Amino acid sequence: MNIEVQLTNYQNQLVLGTLLGTSSIIKPKKGRSAFLQVRESNSGDVNWFNCKAAELQNLARPHPIGQDKDSWHWISAVNPVWNNYLELCYKDGCKTVTQEWLHPLKDTAWATWFLDDGVEVNKIVCLKTARFGDKGNDLIAAYMTESGFECKVELNRGVRRIVLTEDSAERYMKLILPKFPKYLLDALSNSSCIGRSGL
Repeated sequence: MNIEVQLTNYQNQLVLGTLLGTSSIIKPKKGRSAFLQVRESNSGDVNWFNCKAAELQNLARPHPIGQDKDSWHWISAVNPVWNNYLELCYKDGCKTVTQEWLHPLKDTAWATWFLDDGVEVNKIVCLKTARFGDKGNDLIAAYMTESGFECKVELNRGVRRIVLTEDSAERYMKLILPKFPKYLLDALSNSSCIGRSGL
């Protein structure tokens, strides 16, 4: 029987943030416990993928990193702790954002979410949130506004995303920048775009 592992506060925030982004919890049909899968497309930022893998290395299964034709993936060991995240972040097999998921978020989780699924271009910050549907987007927008980051749900070629106002975007970036990995901070002075392209 697996003993439930304990994540550090930092690891918990990283997981909460990356589940809002590109990672997922998977529970095998015949298994008692779930596992965490962290993914990064082959055309994405593999350095960021490696940073997350390094922070979670004590939770990894043997030989956790692999690559297929579409993406890199890191897989944790199966453990009861991931069932807690499955219960928090999923409903009927789909990611479902809730107040219970959003309210514990701190700067590390905000930064992780942005680096997974956000972009800042010319003082405009966008978060890719289409997977959460109308209700989830409205909830995220309301929560961010309550947290001091005024924003709106915007349709971009039929795809929903959260767009922060310019003032809120500036404050948001000041909050999360100190949590960026060093390689990104070193590169920022040479780029007018931070985060994901194509949002």
